[in-house]
Amino acid sequence: MITAIMIITSMYIHGDMRTHMPSMKECHKAKTEVLLQDPMAKIICIPHYKEDKSAKMSERMGGMMRDMIGMMKEMGVDE
Repeated sequence: MITAIMIITSMYIHGDMRTHMPSMKECHKAKTEVLLQDPMAKIICIPHYKEDKSAKMSERMGGMMRDMIGMMKEMGVDE
């Protein structure tokens, strides 16, 4: 799922402010609202991809299985 991070820099904020947004569309909508309040603000919306934890776990388990099969072959055990 693509979410967004909105980064705002303004003379009214010391440093910058980062906010996670549910989508790029929502980020652009919020950007418009912020610019109405502070036209001098610098705002950027950056895409942010949430990591699919199930895919990562499948890859980890597949790697472990390949390692075990490799060790079994080295020890002379049939699959």
